[in-house]
Amino acid sequence: MPTYIALAISDSMFPAGTFRKKAITANDVKSIIDNEEVVSCVNPSHRSTIDALKQRYGLEIPVPEKPAKITLRKNDNLIVCTVLGLPRETREFSQEEIERASFTFSLWTIQTGGGRSSAP
Repeated sequence: MPTYIALAISDSMFPAGTFRKKAITANDVKSIIDNEEVVSCVNPSHRSTIDALKQRYGLEIPVPEKPAKITLRKNDNLIVCTVLGLPRETREFSQEEIERASFTFSLWTIQTGGGRSSAP
């Protein structure tokens, strides 16, 4: 069963049910990427944010041609990488902008609920 990774979440990803959200570190994310099957739900138009995550933390987040559209189900895991403080423009960020930005990471686990996971 893959672990999904995204920069944001949408209500349409989640079935009716219960979920657990746990704060994790960039090192946790790196370990999951390096050791587990990961399905990327990131939008390729956010490549500059993905590059910032690589520069700051060494994260190699896969960038699909099109983001996977998923509906999570019981026991699925979703990593969400959230960034605050980077400009919204689609462009390359300076090292100073990346260093000033705030990054958080969370692991969502679906505890109960239906749905079917799908990827492109």
